[in-house]
Amino acid sequence: MPLGRRPSPWLQNIEKLNSKPEFQLFEVGPGGILLGGDLELSKGPDDEFEARIEGVRSGIWHTVLIYEDSETSGWKEFRRATAQWVAEGPLDIEALAVAFPDPNLNPLTAWKKVGSYSVDSGAHGVIDQDGLASKIADAHGSREYVLEMCSDVSSAANMVSAQIGFVIGGDDGGYNIWARKHTDKIVEIMVRPNFEEDGEGFEYEDARDDHGEDEDSEE
Repeated sequence: MPLGRRPSPWLQNIEKLNSKPEFQLFEVGPGGILLGGDLELSKGPDDEFEARIEGVRSGIWHTVLIYEDSETSGWKEFRRATAQWVAEGPLDIEALAVAFPDPNLNPLTAWKKVGSYSVDSGAHGVIDQDGLASKIADAHGSREYVLEMCSDVSSAANMVSAQIGFVIGGDDGGYNIWARKHTDKIVEIMVRPNFEEDGEGFEYEDARDDHGEDEDSEE
């Protein structure tokens, strides 16, 4: 569904990237740095994202948001977002036709917490630093406009990818970012609520399972 703004190449790209679950992709630039946090609190010219993740493999990444039934409310609640490197860049959105195959990233390191942030506005996510800088330049220096566009993704049904990262619309509170490496580069990340049981011993079975069909994923 349209995000409520006049059509633009970026908006058209966002809509294409969210047209199918397997197309929910974003690109990490050559700098290999991802930024995480509350989008509303990060859009001022002097604002910064709370989390900064370095050593990320550049290229094309696929994202899945997982929701599960609440034990108390009966509503679907956000549980985690997983993102996995799937291919070298650049991301040619016009040429998208089929899902990228499993990149078979083995061996992988254990999960390690690499960042955390708090949310007060509801819209949050992980954004590529190079992509953010490029979009700000395209918007004549307006960081606010770029991050407002990203925030709109979180309020639109079935949308996850903002092309320069992924966006989560959910509850306020604390979130942790976890990562795994392959050949010394981060190739998988996971964002999940800051549960008390999350410590350095936290284990989660293969997040790559999220990138297949999952009835609890956002579709």
